[in-house]
Amino acid sequence: MVGPLARAPSPAADFLDARRAVQQGIAGAIAKVYSWTMPALTALATLGLLAAILARRRRPAPGALIALTLACAAAVAARVGLLAYVDATSIPAVNMVYLSPAVPFLLMLVALGIYLGLATLRTGARPAEAASRSTSVMPENGR
Repeated sequence: MVGPLARAPSPAADFLDARRAVQQGIAGAIAKVYSWTMPALTALATLGLLAAILARRRRPAPGALIALTLACAAAVAARVGLLAYVDATSIPAVNMVYLSPAVPFLLMLVALGIYLGLATLRTGARPAEAASRSTSVMPENGR
């Protein structure tokens, strides 16, 4: 801008511009890593959730944890489904601005699904063996 209202560039403005450029570079790198890893991690979490559900009789997982993971999956699926419907019928709605409310649920789904899968795969005692090894209130000698 030229004229009496034009300001000379200040060192503070240059510093803020450089800082913003660094922040955008870091955010771009995080976004690139996120876009490469999340599809694979989501598939792995889905497999872990299915393994936890199918192996529930042999290696019981907390029901509340499975329910929370399923609720996160339902929230993500509902958001994506609704946006697909709106995009097909009304306005262009498939972009990150509209998908961003589902991101926390997706992150929880990935973390909990992978945890459930790893907890299911780890070696451990079967429920009947664990019950037989449980500690009793009564001492061994009966006193």
